Amino acid sequence: MSACYPKILPAEDRALQQYLADLPTPREYAEGMPASLALALLTAQRRNDGTALVDKPIAARLRPFGLCECRGCYLTNFGMSVLKALRELDRL
Repeated sequence: MSACYPKILPAEDRALQQYLADLPTPREYAEGMPASLALALLTAQRRNDGTALVDKPIAARLRPFGLCECRGCYLTNFGMSVLKALRELDRL
């Protein structure tokens, strides 16, 4: 049995493509973020399973920016990508 997906109209597709094009890349986001937020993100501890954790007070600061999950202290995928970009920028 195959899934039946709704058809996307060309105008909706163009609007979605424009929306995605307007979003910053993790590197652009890292370059434009305030230094205090970048330092808070750089405190993340990498785990063996590929995730990263921050302390609760830092998670509360990162959460409004979409960098930390809504209830816990794990970084989101976007947060992990921004962290990687920050570390690469730090090496330059």
